[in-house]
Amino acid sequence: MNWQDITRNWGLTAERLSQRFPQLDSKELRAHRQSREELTAEIARRHDLTLHEADRELDDWAFALGTAQKLDRLAG
Repeated sequence: MNWQDITRNWGLTAERLSQRFPQLDSKELRAHRQSREELTAEIARRHDLTLHEADRELDDWAFALGTAQKLDRLAG
């Protein structure tokens, strides 16, 4: 799933991000759409990760989200 797909419905994305990354404030996320780089830096800062670790976590989350959506479409 690419970043454009993820940000298409930013309100829903913010909720999902706050579920995966509980140190992120979903209200703050919803208030303004962030670039991937800004979000990675925020995840790193709030979860005490390096930028590389935060980027990998965000990649893993996006992959899981994309896979779940594909399975939903296949199921019907």
